[in-house]
Amino acid sequence: MTERVLALLAKNGNNEALEELISIYYQKLYAYFQYRGMSAETSEDLTQETFLKLIKSIKKYQARAAFATYIYVIANSVFLDYCKKKKDVQLKDESAFENVESNSHNETIRYVLDELEEIEQLYIVYYFYQGLTYREIARITKTPVSTIKTRVKKALEKCKKMLEDVEK
Repeated sequence: MTERVLALLAKNGNNEALEELISIYYQKLYAYFQYRGMSAETSEDLTQETFLKLIKSIKKYQARAAFATYIYVIANSVFLDYCKKKKDVQLKDESAFENVESNSHNETIRYVLDELEEIEQLYIVYYFYQGLTYREIARITKTPVSTIKTRVKKALEKCKKMLEDVEK
């Protein structure tokens, strides 16, 4: 069953469909918050908050967009709300990467991501780690698709240059 069908079933009160969506997205959202620089504990809290908001708003879901877009809009909103409440939040929290194996490849990736601007990190995470399309990222961030394409390309160019520098 597709995510869109599951979401429509959940919208109509099917709790098993809702549980399946939560099962599909729990680790993805947790990883999303970790890549946004949150600690393991905060990532778990924000993931749970995202699902609480999903449960409250599932009746409003429209199948015009992919369910991934819908859930990441909620997650992005939860993240921004958290940051507004915690003005002293450190987005470069080292504990955010505690679940990443500490081999040299992952350390290099972590280094490169840390060197990007926050918005560039976000686009890389959405596009490569979460597998979202440019259109889905545009809907989540309320940014034109052409801008997303350009920003992802520029972020990748920066990553490539940094990787070349690291390898020297």
